[in-house]
Amino acid sequence: MTRFFALLTLIAAFSLSAFAQAGGSTSEIKGRIADPNGAVVTGATVTVTDTSKGVSRTATTDAQGEYRFLSLTPGTYQLRVEASGFSSQVVNAIQVTVGQTADQNFTLRVGDASATVEISADPPVIETDRSQQSTTIGERFIRELPIDRRDYLTFTLLSPGVVDSNALADNTDFRVAQTPNSGISFYGNNGRGNSITVDGAEANDQGGGVRANLSQEAVQEFQINRSTYNAEFGGASGGVINIIAKTGKNDVYGSAFAYFRHQSLDAGDPFAFVLQGTSLTRIKPDANRQQFGVTLGGPFKKDRTFFFGAYEGLRKRESSTVPLLTNLNIFQPTAGQSAILAGLAASTDATPVPCVTGVAVPRAQCAAILTGVLTVDQPVQDLFRNNSGVFPFPADSHNFSFRVDHVPSSSNSIYASYRFNDREDGNQSTRALLGFSRSSNVKVLDHNLIGSWTHIFDSGMSNELRVQLNYNELFVESNDPNGPELNVAGFGFFNRDIFLPSFNFDRRYLVTDDLTVDRGNHRMKFGGSFLLRDGFFDSKTFFSGRFGFGTLPGALVSPQLATTTINAIQSLDLGLPQSYQQGFGDGIVGGKLPYYSVYGQDTWKALSNLTLKNVFESKKPSRRRKLPPNFMR
Repeated sequence: MTRFFALLTLIAAFSLSAFAQAGGSTSEIKGRIADPNGAVVTGATVTVTDTSKGVSRTATTDAQGEYRFLSLTPGTYQLRVEASGFSSQVVNAIQVTVGQTADQNFTLRVGDASATVEISADPPVIETDRSQQSTTIGERFIRELPIDRRDYLTFTLLSPGVVDSNALADNTDFRVAQTPNSGISFYGNNGRGNSITVDGAEANDQGGGVRANLSQEAVQEFQINRSTYNAEFGGASGGVINIIAKTGKNDVYGSAFAYFRHQSLDAGDPFAFVLQGTSLTRIKPDANRQQFGVTLGGPFKKDRTFFFGAYEGLRKRESSTVPLLTNLNIFQPTAGQSAILAGLAASTDATPVPCVTGVAVPRAQCAAILTGVLTVDQPVQDLFRNNSGVFPFPADSHNFSFRVDHVPSSSNSIYASYRFNDREDGNQSTRALLGFSRSSNVKVLDHNLIGSWTHIFDSGMSNELRVQLNYNELFVESNDPNGPELNVAGFGFFNRDIFLPSFNFDRRYLVTDDLTVDRGNHRMKFGGSFLLRDGFFDSKTFFSGRFGFGTLPGALVSPQLATTTINAIQSLDLGLPQSYQQGFGDGIVGGKLPYYSVYGQDTWKALSNLTLKNVFESKKPSRRRKLPPNFMR
């Protein structure tokens, strides 16, 4: 740790001759001031004002007539340029997004300095300081585009090279509920190598997934970095998504919404059948869902202190259809077996033949014995009946966030935010051939506290310091607490999931610092981070045992069935598994996994049409040590 902080200090000392690009939670505005003849105007005063908060900063053009505002909060700004001997110019409604460096050049007119000329913002065709491949999804798209489950991150799939990683899963990439992935694949990765940040603070979990973060109504915008992004995001092997939360303004504003869904307004599920006796009866199951929320933002003190809060809730009482048993003929001998049994029953040859267990009996008697053996018994039939049909699919979710921004001076800004998420999903894996006893129940609890301080040393130098504390619980349990797991290939999957129960406790402590300096043709950014992952995991993997049943040679039952096979459901009934797996030992593991890194990035504009970038990164691998079981709380 001493070496780490010493290195940060050394980097800060040497960075006084350089600069960097906009960060993961900020934006920048830069430009060039010229007179009517195209000559640069030095010493001009440029003032940028956040139109929603009334917060202003000033900068002075350098010897090249250039100015730059670092570490701006994404939003809408006004620029005012004043210079001796020239009329003042004002441009309104300059919209800057996260990670963007917006160019706004001015050509001043000779005239009275007290006169003001208002000009229109002219967004550049290209962003000259940009090297990353990225897409920004703004508030309007989030608010107006159709979306499933109000999961705004699905809009990431609108970007080139991004697909649903869950759709890529196959037998070599098995997904379990207790290690969720982000669901987002950049250029074919498996969805676990991405980095998600909220206002610059990380929102990742131990398994490469995304922790619960902001509700949709609390999101201002987010940036999707697909490749060649800045060095400060170097910890990701996939993409980087930077989410920006809404903040308070001088005006009080807010919103409220409610969405209601009821089965009386929906079409029935065409697969919703229940088996009554020997016949299937179609039903219309419950489908009742309410999603609701409210936001409120405004000033605690005008032009200085602002707040924004959001709450979103979900109450779902829907149903899940499991069409395991739709035909009782699956409990009877197969067509191939029936042909053999019919031949034995019709034979007039009285010579005894080997039937079962080496006993020789007449052919007709053997046919009757084998018919009974190959007909599935009532306990197995009950297993299928009890796990097939329509089952409750409930969910409850509460998502709360609150942020306070304070601007004590033009050179300092501070924010603190707290997020709370509490979610329960019942029977979430019940579907298709997965029986009700195999289904899992998920409980998520997440607390997140972030503090950030941004200091502007001068118009070409700024520093951002962030501290984050997070506590997360992820519990996944099976409806059947005992087991063993029964996998009947092609017919159904029952009882306690082999990977459950799983209890994960995760504490994460993060400190990051990013120093940005602009000097001449150099733009450099140095920084570092320290992340302590303090986890405790209790997973009973394979502790319940797993039986696998599949197709077997008919000769295992009787020599008379040597030319055919018995199917998986008959194998289950006869107690003939193909495989058995069992786990032993201690399923508890925990430890402190420190991860720290430093980076440096120098972007040198050698010529007006040539830019070179040099990147330095250093990462320290994690260490793991096992903790005692009483570490749980």
